[in-house]
Amino acid sequence: GRYAGAALIANGDALEFQTLNGRWHNGPDGLVLDDNAPVVLEQAADHLRITAPNGVLVLRRQEIE
Repeated sequence: GRYAGAALIANGDALEFQTLNGRWHNGPDGLVLDDNAPVVLEQAADHLRITAPNGVLVLRRQEIE
């Protein structure tokens, strides 16, 4: 598939807005973004946890009213 994302990154004392996009696939070795090494992807009903060498990202699905 394809992905697109945006984030506000703390870089030392400065904040930076970054965007990115590319291709992904979820294979037997984990989640692969572009041509990078696979990372661990764990899925639950309303959560995703991505564990990479530089940290852990937890995403939670929530309905906005």
